[in-house]
Amino acid sequence: ILCQVTENMSERSYYGPRKVKFVPFLLLHFQGCYMDCVIHGPVWSNVQIGISHTTIEPCGYCFCGIKETSSFESEHNNQEPVYFTAGNKQKKYLMDSLFDPASVENKSQKKNYRVSWDFHLNSHT
Repeated sequence: ILCQVTENMSERSYYGPRKVKFVPFLLLHFQGCYMDCVIHGPVWSNVQIGISHTTIEPCGYCFCGIKETSSFESEHNNQEPVYFTAGNKQKKYLMDSLFDPASVENKSQKKNYRVSWDFHLNSHT
């Protein structure tokens, strides 16, 4: 996800409103995004969303006009500095999904969901 600041330009286009300039300032990387949803009619539903790895990086110049620099390592490796990183790059989010060859649905079987309210409360809350 690229976060940008909008800036109105002083020049106008001939037939329309003022021109707008978009300046990127922050870049968010997400890896291993998943969502699991179980709906049991109008009684209840369970939605789980997860991200296994994320980073937040500066993009371009700071609002004050200074180029973002980080540590000694990033300057010598020509890498962008990283503000924040969390999680691990892994593919466990694919387990038991339609992308997993070992999942029940990919073996031409029906997956049994436990739709008991008591089980739901004990396992998810």
